[in-house]
Amino acid sequence: MGSPVRLVIGVDGGGTSTRCVVATLAGDVLGRGHAAGANPRSARAPGANLLRALTGALVAAGVVPGTSGGLDGPGAEASDPAGPDGGGLSAAGVFGLAGASEAGRRVARELSGWAWRAAGLQGDPVVVPDVLVAFTGATTGPSGAVLVAGTGAVAARIENREIVRRGDGYGWLLGDEGSGVWIGRRAVQSALAALDGRGAPTVLTSRVLPTLFSRPDVPEPPASAAAAPETPFSADAPTGRSPSDVPAPASSDAPAPASSDVPAPVFSGVPRSASSGGLAADASAGECALEGEALAQAIVAAVYDGEPARLGLLSPVVEAAAREGDQVALAILDDAARCLLHTLEAVTPDPSLPVVLAGSLLTNPTLVAGIVRAALPGRPLLVSRQAAAGAAALALRATSLSEPEITAAHRRLIAL
Repeated sequence: MGSPVRLVIGVDGGGTSTRCVVATLAGDVLGRGHAAGANPRSARAPGANLLRALTGALVAAGVVPGTSGGLDGPGAEASDPAGPDGGGLSAAGVFGLAGASEAGRRVARELSGWAWRAAGLQGDPVVVPDVLVAFTGATTGPSGAVLVAGTGAVAARIENREIVRRGDGYGWLLGDEGSGVWIGRRAVQSALAALDGRGAPTVLTSRVLPTLFSRPDVPEPPASAAAAPETPFSADAPTGRSPSDVPAPASSDAPAPASSDVPAPVFSGVPRSASSGGLAADASAGECALEGEALAQAIVAAVYDGEPARLGLLSPVVEAAAREGDQVALAILDDAARCLLHTLEAVTPDPSLPVVLAGSLLTNPTLVAGIVRAALPGRPLLVSRQAAAGAAALALRATSLSEPEITAAHRRLIAL
């Protein structure tokens, strides 16, 4: 028999970021880890990012058992250092991943299992959609509704901690209406329409490009992350590049390099800083010096040259423009809120059900959050900021704990 479970591990993998929690069976958090997005449909290196977050949390907890010798991805004959006779760490784990619905379940399980074993853990984690761990990250109750709006967007009705009805969550290309990526796409479309005369003027025209060229702040990957398995996105990426071709961003804990050490982003082989019209941007003002057709084409190139999740970076730009009174930005956010409310209504018309609000657009004081809350007067509303802990709480149910012990540990995990 394998070693008895001593720890629970929860992962919340979204389109922009991945968070991991390692905790005791009593619900005390020992370590946390963070990495870039892990949605197989929109992130460049979801498997590597799962491993980054997982190993980061294990190291922070001081319980990392070491990594396996077989880091060649799924299908390799990797050893299991945490096997019954290996003396490795035995833990129960739940990974809540964006893109892990039925259509993407196989890939999500493959990536999660690879990361789990590569971190030196025994067996495999349970993989569930991120919307479920968002729910359990806010309440110990078994039933209710949840509305998530971050990089993506989805709503669900939950009964006995299982999804019984789901709305949207179809990904950046087919759905996720009202999400950060959806808002970002609308911002780009509005900027292009303003530039070629089809749309109303908006300050977004000069603010979209610098944001798309910004470098995301994510941790440095472990050396083993280079061996992460490829995903359908990497094969079909607009650039034709695989995740291993994309340079790893600098660690968020490292000092910022001098400006002369930072390579200039490239557009059609020409650095942004090139003097001949180039893509010079006024970084201090967050606005671009290009105009007209040149700016439009630069925006198009920047969008198609990046992963879809990067469009979500434009959501705060739209928020800022709306707060300045930009009518185009205000209309985008109003439409986003209406889309989210429509999705929620489709899955849970019962006004007595508690609603968990999750995702950065709804858990922060955004204009979208304000509109959504105002449209749900008298509705019991809960805020989920602990989705990774919610995943760890679900993992408690794979242990030998009693129901009262699970509930007590769950409450401690999500700080109720």
